Amino acid sequence: MKIKIFRGLSTEKLLKDIKRDYGDKAIILSTRTEKENDIKLVEIMVAIEGEIDQPKAKNPDRVNLEGISLWNKWQAEWQEFKKEIFSIFKSNVELNHIPKKYKLFLDILEKEEVLPEVIFSLYKKVKENPDLGIKRLMEFVKKEPNISFLMKKYKVHVFSGPSGVGKSTTLIKIALKYKKIYPTKKICIVNGDVFNVKKLFLKYYSDLYSLEYKEVKDPVEWLRLFSEKKAFDKVFIDLPSLKKGERMSDWLNSNGLNLFDDVCFYLMLSPVYSYHQIETFLKQYLHPHVKGVIWTKLDEANKFGNIINTCFYTNIPISLVSYGPQLKNSLATLSDKSFLELVLKHKLPSNSNQEMS
Repeated sequence: MKIKIFRGLSTEKLLKDIKRDYGDKAIILSTRTEKENDIKLVEIMVAIEGEIDQPKAKNPDRVNLEGISLWNKWQAEWQEFKKEIFSIFKSNVELNHIPKKYKLFLDILEKEEVLPEVIFSLYKKVKENPDLGIKRLMEFVKKEPNISFLMKKYKVHVFSGPSGVGKSTTLIKIALKYKKIYPTKKICIVNGDVFNVKKLFLKYYSDLYSLEYKEVKDPVEWLRLFSEKKAFDKVFIDLPSLKKGERMSDWLNSNGLNLFDDVCFYLMLSPVYSYHQIETFLKQYLHPHVKGVIWTKLDEANKFGNIINTCFYTNIPISLVSYGPQLKNSLATLSDKSFLELVLKHKLPSNSNQEMS
């Protein structure tokens, strides 16, 4: 199955083209509209069975307009299938002689809502090597490069993620922490979501702590901002959240930010989301410039398995964690010990672990 994207001015015409070229082989996955140079464009994503460079003969009988519902049905059936497989797997775990500490560990991970396939992968590793050790078993949960390394390497730091995840609050926390360590450094706070009135507190704290504040709303202003970055030691940018179906790579292209490769992007996520929701966000926000995930609102979560799930499937390191509404003493990097204490004991990491240089 191949994925093809059709773009044009009319939804009706695009559907006719899809029907004409691919007929029943085409399954519509999504449709969306966007503006490009003040022109309204329609984009339809289609899954096509077989080779997409060999379209079906003209005038097919019908086009499959139920693609989305069929896709969702397949996804639901696959989830149920995974549950059944894991239930069979669990019934056989007791028959295999793995150390008791690993059985307890896997039980805790299951309660933390770590995905069955992740637990099964860990079980296979332990079965093959009973002396592996918890640290090596969980080595796919990477804690580097952390915020210290990224702060040294990059001048421009961009915070992206869904609405309400805590981008602006975390940005201010990091900027003020950096300002405290380096009081003479010149810092710029950039509001890239100027149409959200809630972001006005970025200006408030910038004025309060004598930080430069800028607002950017179009590609020309983004270009001007990056041409002026030499005047600052650090630039912290708050990006707007994406609309449903919108992709960050497309947003960066349309605003000209894809031209800059010396920028560090953080993806902001929270363990309070279900993994199904996190998976949706990953499809929207992941792109090559993302250097790490900042996990927020740890104090509001009652399970932390989705941090493990995300690390398992994305291989993106954890740069930082944030918790609590206060601006001070609410950031930390994770060590192997603090990560395990978070998952096993729900103990929030100490802010003393957090360094920034």
